[in-house]
Amino acid sequence: MNAQPIENLSQALDRIESLLARQVACAKNGDYTAVLALEPELKSTLERASALPGGAQPELQMSLHRIDALRRELELILAQQRQELTEQLARIRRGKGTLRAYRNNSTHI
Repeated sequence: MNAQPIENLSQALDRIESLLARQVACAKNGDYTAVLALEPELKSTLERASALPGGAQPELQMSLHRIDALRRELELILAQQRQELTEQLARIRRGKGTLRAYRNNSTHI
């Protein structure tokens, strides 16, 4: 984990936004190992940020909105990939069933 020092909430939010943007980029490229590898640092940064004062500052609201948008984007990408994998697995299973039926029928001929 590459935890960087965080002096204030603004720095923490910038770091969280950066980590989420990297996760989104990795997910778009199909690099789910990298997405998971960034998660511990993101979690640690979120925990440290929650302990910092200043969360009610209006200028931080824009950063919070960007973070929320990145998190939603990441969740959508991961949900879409999960759906695609589920569909691929279903096609593979159907293909295996067809092959098994073909083998069973060809041995009885």
